Amino acid sequence: MWTFDHLWNFLEINYKGADEKQPAKYYKKKIVDKIRDIILITFCSVKKKLNQNDRKHCFEMFGFDFLIDADLHTWLIEVNTNPAIEECSAVT
Repeated sequence: MWTFDHLWNFLEINYKGADEKQPAKYYKKKIVDKIRDIILITFCSVKKKLNQNDRKHCFEMFGFDFLIDADLHTWLIEVNTNPAIEECSAVT
């Protein structure tokens, strides 16, 4: 489990991007755009199941877990309806 800062630093050191002057910016856009697309598609696929009772002034938190492979493809692992929101620890 890494922070985004840790990920961006890793990418900057280990990968050369299309824009070698700012590789971290290139990868950040590529990865974050893919994460956004996956989240949007996920919510669109279940939108009829969310808030079926039309409750007002409520919200629900979801935790999305992603994996980024060696080719920098972003994969959805799972979506949690009761995500852990504490900071990383030695256990996680």
